[in-house]
Amino acid sequence: MTKIAVRNGAPFFVLKVKKKKTGVQWDDVAFAAGRCASHIVASEDEEIPENGIVRRFLPKYLPFMMLLSTAINALKICEVPHTDISIGIMDKLGALANIADKAADAASVVKVVTERERVYERVSDELMENHGASLIYGSQAEMLRDCNVIICREREEAGSSNAAIFSVSDGGIIHGSEKSFAAGSFEMPKEYEGILPKGVNPITFASALHELCGVRGFEDMPYKTLVCGGVELSVYGVARKLSEFLSV
Repeated sequence: MTKIAVRNGAPFFVLKVKKKKTGVQWDDVAFAAGRCASHIVASEDEEIPENGIVRRFLPKYLPFMMLLSTAINALKICEVPHTDISIGIMDKLGALANIADKAADAASVVKVVTERERVYERVSDELMENHGASLIYGSQAEMLRDCNVIICREREEAGSSNAAIFSVSDGGIIHGSEKSFAAGSFEMPKEYEGILPKGVNPITFASALHELCGVRGFEDMPYKTLVCGGVELSVYGVARKLSEFLSV
């Protein structure tokens, strides 16, 4: 096991495993990994048995935070006046609470559907006090009915809304829709490229650095591309699309 230092964060450990004829000995991996066994970052090609001690790390917060940053970047450079943009955010767990104020830079109205209303009460108060902007929050999805932009984890959360929809995953729903943007590719910052494990998705590794090692800064980084209608678009391509149908 090798200890790898991480700039601005806690170190992580690399465990090299030799496969036997019967495959990976997961009990041995669990013993060597100790308390880290429940959040292993492994190659995408490696199949980890379900319901075992060793479990694959799954990003919980960062992809959603990066999606918000990407959507706001695109909205700020599109040709639609901010006064004509109303953003609805589906954030049940309050994952975006610390950065949700970004949305006020790109819209005249920001609404959040959440189960963590007390957390968003603080965000709303701070936004009003520091910027004179309002953030409306509640627990009912119906409050986003009038929003023309919706940001959510899963495409299905937005239902049949006719808004421009940004989601981490489109879930295979309306994959060809010109108004749906799903998370695409992410370019690992050069300072971390050298420690990216072989076969590991960059967004998974960035999420592990952020969520497990405490590295800050990734949440402000946009995706390199978003997927719309099966085509990958840069943030400028997304902005052009937004200019087309938010102006209608």
